[in-house]
Order: sequence, then structure tokens, then C-alpha cells
Amino acid sequence: MLSSHLTTTGSLEIQMNNVESKEGMIRFAIFDQEEGFRDQEHPFYDDVVSVKGTDNLSITVSDLPFGHYTIGTFHDLNNNGVLDRNTLGIPNEPYAFSNNPTAKWKAPKFKESRFHFTKDQQVVMLELKHWRDR
Repeated sequence: MLSSHLTTTGSLEIQMNNVESKEGMIRFAIFDQEEGFRDQEHPFYDDVVSVKGTDNLSITVSDLPFGHYTIGTFHDLNNNGVLDRNTLGIPNEPYAFSNNPTAKWKAPKFKESRFHFTKDQQVVMLELKHWRDR
């Protein structure tokens, strides 16, 4: 008789490119539902990672349940805990979302950055960019 082993969680590796400064922290959040995503409140998972002197950064989240998620991240250059914006509300610090949506004049919708997490080991690539580069 064959034993069946169903895995319901996996390891998600988040790779971030274009880390332009060795200062500050990378702040990221994973959301599993649209509620709270627009205002970046109540993420399913969030963390802060120190920048270690590299242009690329990798973060691994272990034991993440399979499902639909979206990731939002920014490089907190001055380490003040918020995505700094100018008087028009335009971000002054590099940011990224899963699926790298091209939304510029508005934050992307949950469904635009949503991905399906289904593997024991899966990689999501994020491209940190400034607003002016979008």
C-alpha cells in the first residue's frame, strides 16, 4: 500500500532586486485577502530585514500555508517604519509588489499582485523601484 503525504505548507523565497542602498531596512508584508491590503493593515505575515550590503536580497518564509497571496515591500531608507511620501502622496522610497504590476498613479489592487502559492519550495521575484521609474 502506498502512503500518501499531502503537504499543505511550503517555503516561500522572496527575492528582491535593485536594492540600491546599504542603509535602512527592507519591510515587507504578505496578505492573504483583499481586506486590509489597500491600507497595509493586518497582514497575514510581516517582517523587517536588514540590508546586508548587496544589490539583491533573499528572504525565506517557512511553513506558509498554500493559498493565494500578495506581497508588498519597501526599502525603508531612513528606518522610520513608514513608506515616506511627498506632499502629493508619491512614495519617496523604493517599493515593490508581487507580480511587479505597472500601477503608477495608484496602488495596485490585490488581484493585480496576487499569486498562487502551491509548491513545497517556491520563489517570488520582486523588483524594487522608485515611483519615477514605473
